[in-house]
Amino acid sequence: MTALVKDQLLKKVDTLPVLPRVLSQLLELDPAAPSWFDDLVKIVEAEPSYAIRLIGAANSMAAHSVTPITRIRDAVVRLGAREVSNLIISMSVVRVFVPRNDWERGLWTHALEVASVARALARHANMGLNFEQAYLGGLLHDVGRFIMFDVAPAALREVDEAAWDTPSQLVAAERGICGLDHAELGAEACARWMIPAHFANLVRFHHDKNVEVTLGGNDGRIGSLVQVADLAGFSAVSSSHTLPALVDLPAAEGEALLRKVLPAWYRDRIPGALAAVTQALAQADLVAEQVGVKPVSRKKPAAVAPGAVSARR
Repeated sequence: MTALVKDQLLKKVDTLPVLPRVLSQLLELDPAAPSWFDDLVKIVEAEPSYAIRLIGAANSMAAHSVTPITRIRDAVVRLGAREVSNLIISMSVVRVFVPRNDWERGLWTHALEVASVARALARHANMGLNFEQAYLGGLLHDVGRFIMFDVAPAALREVDEAAWDTPSQLVAAERGICGLDHAELGAEACARWMIPAHFANLVRFHHDKNVEVTLGGNDGRIGSLVQVADLAGFSAVSSSHTLPALVDLPAAEGEALLRKVLPAWYRDRIPGALAAVTQALAQADLVAEQVGVKPVSRKKPAAVAPGAVSARR
């Protein structure tokens, strides 16, 4: 049975639709280049569906403005170039797995939170880390779970009903039931989409206890921040997990928890990190609404199908 499920999952990867062209264009841009802003505007202007969504988002943020925004350039200025880039990346990936129910919307909300928190921590570190790499790595880290749900919902239900409370236990349960885990499956999906290796490796090793050593250098540092971002919201959808959500803790306790889970090289940067995480989670919720993935209820997802699964990951 396990071998059959694994074979079905890998066959699904071979038939995944390609990612929207706009995503590959964005990944080719250099955020440090002087022309980055203008290049970003040109990409958005060439994609009418994205342009409409961005103008709508900009006008939503500028609700008290006298003059409505009608130009892409003005929308990018209003939202911020990095926020626009991340919003387009999010919309592009969500188009591949359009959420059909609260379970999937909850998983996408989590992915957006991990992406936003990982990017915020990378920025707060002030070490020249690649913010976009942190964001996309966080966004894609659980994409293998979508494939599992699409192909083998009964197996995924069995995984979610197994006795696990930590990421390592989840991975072990997936391998025992499905023949591979969602990180491995997600990395296969990244290869299918021809996403650069350093992004795919973040997905592949985001539950590796030695992710920083495994990936090495700045890739390893970003990998460790994606891992921390994943843990930061773990209890939001897993009530049995022992780690409370950072945003539910008093500031002193939140900082103490961050001090435990952040890598050693981040320890002297702890002041301000909790505020960055809290702000990032708020921004992620706004993006979730803008791309249409925010679930009606994250605590008790609506029934999705026979053999429905919870939003744990």
